[in-house]
Amino acid sequence: MGRRKKPSKPTAEMKARAKEWLRFRSDNMLSQIALSEITGIFRRTIQNIEAGIECDPHKRILDAFSALQATYAAEGRSTGKPSKHGTIQKQGEF
Repeated sequence: MGRRKKPSKPTAEMKARAKEWLRFRSDNMLSQIALSEITGIFRRTIQNIEAGIECDPHKRILDAFSALQATYAAEGRSTGKPSKHGTIQKQGEF
């Protein structure tokens, strides 16, 4: 019942996931902390995924990220441009 072992080298899937998460964050001008607050995922988990360290994130984490991507795409905010107020705002924030 200890911690899961981390693979010695990142796999192709881990590298692809890391690039996807990092690209999404940079396109939407989100910090790891902001992404963490929006999705409810620990910042350290986001850091590990983007570094290619997290080998098998929980389904809840992947679902939260996918839902956020879909929301941003539907709102047209995934272009990397700031909102009309100059910053990307959290959902439900005015």
